[in-house]
Amino acid sequence: LIVITPLQIFIGDELGREVAADQPTSLAAMEGHFHTYLANGKPDTSWNLIAIPDVAAGKNLFSIQIPHVLSLLETHTWNGVVTGMDHFP
Repeated sequence: LIVITPLQIFIGDELGREVAADQPTSLAAMEGHFHTYLANGKPDTSWNLIAIPDVAAGKNLFSIQIPHVLSLLETHTWNGVVTGMDHFP
């Protein structure tokens, strides 16, 4: 556990950042991130713990979110921009 746990955290983080760089559409879909929201000029990149998506309406009907965590996971910054599905055809 002493060796595997840090290794798993490192590899998971690297793979997540690779998906963000190479497949931003897949990341937006996996996270239920429909729009690149800007609240007070700063991106709102909340991480959905639980979400019920409504694809036709382009929003989540219900979600439990933690503010800024998606940005921390993908950009390693507090207010990094994570592009939503609305930016892709």
